[in-house]
Amino acid sequence: MVVCGDNIAGEIELDPFIRAFVKILKARGIQGKEVAEWTGRTPGNISRIRNGEDSPRLRDFMLILMAIEKRCPGFFDDFCRQLSGQSRRLTISPEEFVNSLDSSEFAALMIAAGRRLAKGAASYEC
Repeated sequence: MVVCGDNIAGEIELDPFIRAFVKILKARGIQGKEVAEWTGRTPGNISRIRNGEDSPRLRDFMLILMAIEKRCPGFFDDFCRQLSGQSRRLTISPEEFVNSLDSSEFAALMIAAGRRLAKGAASYEC
C-alpha cells in the first residue's frame, strides 16, 4: 500500500489514485518520459510513481495531474471518472453546466477557456 503524508489531509491511501492515474495514462497512450518532460521530473521518478514505489505528496500529485491536463485537455476529468468508478462521461448540456457553477468556478472556467482560445487550433492532442 502506498500512503502519502499531507499536512492538510493526514495520511491517505494513494493506491486507488495511482491505479486510476496509470490506467488513464495507458488509455491515452501517454508515455512516462512525456509526463517527466511536462512536469520537470525525471523519467525514473515518474516510473517509480507509476509502479507504486514512490509516494508523492498529494500536492505534488495534483501538480503532475494538472501538468498533464495542460497538454492533454480532459485528462483530469478522465482520471476523476476512473477514480470514482464512472466508466463514461456524464451528459449535461453546456448551459446546465455553466448554471451549476458558483462565481469562483465560473471565473476559473472563463480563464481556462481564454487560455484554450489563446493556444489556437495547433494545441497538442492526446
